[in-house]
Amino acid sequence: MQSIFFEKNKLSFIALVIIPILVVIIYGQTLNFSYNIDDEYYINQLPEQNTTFFEKLASINQPFNQSDFRPVTYTTFLIESTFFGKSAKVFHLFNLIYYSILCFTIFLIFQFIFRTAKIELASYIALLIAVLFLLHPSHANVVASIKNRESILSLSFALWALYFWIHFLKQTKPIRLVYFFLCIGILLLSIFAKVESIVFLLILPVTGYFIVPYFFDRRKVFATLISVAVFFIVCLVLVFIIKDIPNYQLDNASIVTADESPIDFTTSMIKRWAVTFHTFFMYEMFMIYPKGYYFYFGYDTIDLWTYKNIWPYLFGVIHLVFLIFLIALTKKRNIYALGPLIFFIAIFPFLNLFISVAGIVAVRYSFIASLGFCMALAQLIFCLYSRLKKYNIGKPVIAITTLSILILYGYFSRQRAQVWKDRVTLFNHDLPYLEKSVVANRMACTYYIDKYVNDKDWKNEQTLKKVIEYADNALK
Repeated sequence: MQSIFFEKNKLSFIALVIIPILVVIIYGQTLNFSYNIDDEYYINQLPEQNTTFFEKLASINQPFNQSDFRPVTYTTFLIESTFFGKSAKVFHLFNLIYYSILCFTIFLIFQFIFRTAKIELASYIALLIAVLFLLHPSHANVVASIKNRESILSLSFALWALYFWIHFLKQTKPIRLVYFFLCIGILLLSIFAKVESIVFLLILPVTGYFIVPYFFDRRKVFATLISVAVFFIVCLVLVFIIKDIPNYQLDNASIVTADESPIDFTTSMIKRWAVTFHTFFMYEMFMIYPKGYYFYFGYDTIDLWTYKNIWPYLFGVIHLVFLIFLIALTKKRNIYALGPLIFFIAIFPFLNLFISVAGIVAVRYSFIASLGFCMALAQLIFCLYSRLKKYNIGKPVIAITTLSILILYGYFSRQRAQVWKDRVTLFNHDLPYLEKSVVANRMACTYYIDKYVNDKDWKNEQTLKKVIEYADNALK
């Protein structure tokens, strides 16, 4: 098995050093943050300290009767609270550790992928992908939120499942079954950290197509397709067997209310496609434009496109041209197509085409998809480098451009992370942009009512003004 841990590679050491440093520079401030929105979803469910460890383990299923099944994430909180108590500082510290591990994992896995595909400068491209991902501003809403560590854990496990999947495809000896079951087991851990990583059931075979030369070799196509089919079936059967234990639901997608999303799925398909294109456009903007990462959107906060607007048609034509180009690259197994494909596969479930997504859009839903974006961006930068390096000005231009992107990403990530200090800071920053959001204003109103009723330090006129302000916004 090709080692990815102990290679004599200076970049591996640089990545191991620079990634935690950058994480601390951008997100070290979160160590002073308190609990924020939805953090109590996990924290309040944790058993009291006087219970035994086995009693705590027995409580893993209890918090999931009314929401989706995330026992892996809950178990991390359980273990941390057992040894360190229910401290927000401790939970934030572990978020930083998990995020550092994820970013280093991205470097290792993509270094392995590009080397397997025999891509030049594999380690450098992998390092740039990892750093771009680490610094991307859309991740501040995940890293600075204790509850949202589920996304970090889920993607970490999914990437290791991808690693063993590639080894499974490359092997011809009986040991390939070991890789097969390792892949399934780790992918299940990923899904039970957060269910959105189920998209890796498609990302895995797509990645294999690009980097394993004989993936669709005529002599082996039957065995490969059978393996892929068995993989899908085994994973789905295991998911549906285990999910029945806690009355599992997929992010409550089936009970999204009108104040969370105004999208009517009884209308014609052409109307839904207009909304889907607008949703897709917003997620692309989340990747490109580092602003507008609010904690919630929902009803009447987005002027959704309709089939009567020119924008969905223009968007569709532009992306149709890009799709034709992408298909051409895919036919040639050009790995430059892999990044955009990962982005599309990962974001597709949240495009409001077949199910209504709570809030219409949410930055955290793009966490896995952003990895595909960072991959595409890093490859584009190195493609330009290979074409311009022969010119005297080429290298400095690419270096300055790349450094500028990283600095801007880091700046906006740090700025956005500051907003998550506590709920008051978050509400004060985001709600002026969310005056029409029923859910966002209701959350703020409920928080201030609770503080006014239960905390004597908050029993003042200013708190009541906040209650009235957010109640008025919610009822408009």
